Amino acid sequence: MPSSAGWASASAPRGRRANEAIDVLRLLWPGCPDGVDHHGEFFAFDKLCSYPKPFVATDLPIHVGGSSRAAARRAGLRGNGYFADGILDEDERDLQIDLARKAAVEAGRDPADLEYTRWESAELTVERVGRLAERGVTRVVVNVIAATADEQHDQMSALAERFGLPPDIRPVEALDCPQLGTAEPTNARAPRRQSAMSLDNSRGVIG
Repeated sequence: MPSSAGWASASAPRGRRANEAIDVLRLLWPGCPDGVDHHGEFFAFDKLCSYPKPFVATDLPIHVGGSSRAAARRAGLRGNGYFADGILDEDERDLQIDLARKAAVEAGRDPADLEYTRWESAELTVERVGRLAERGVTRVVVNVIAATADEQHDQMSALAERFGLPPDIRPVEALDCPQLGTAEPTNARAPRRQSAMSLDNSRGVIG
């Protein structure tokens, strides 16, 4: 149990608070049984432990989501990936991922390790995947937003057929196949289902 703990101010600037929160998580995950100390601008604690800890690893990947250039820089400086969001044109998206990679270099990190995720609809095509891969995208999260479970199933089945996935897609179960690589559907009970897919930029396809 911590001997003392402090909480972030609700009115604190979001950017600096997010930066420190990422630092705190990376401090807590590998922390020793006696706890760790931190005294920053927004968070302060002594001998604090966090459980459960990451399984096997001492750290977890953090993908920073956003649609601003500040979010892109944060991803490069502190994150393992950038999840581009918002209604942005392709030029701005290209600028932001380039900014994230430059920030990674500034921080002494390998920009090639920074993953790049984009939203896509369930109508995603092989041609669209190729264009995304050319822009450096390494993962897409597919939204399935049909109104009924049957319609959602049909959309996911059509997507699976286009990319050569096995027809039996089970929720919360990673799937491997030659064309698509790994897909991780979310729980079937959720009203909006999503499927995360990795892109192989060397081939310009999901894989």
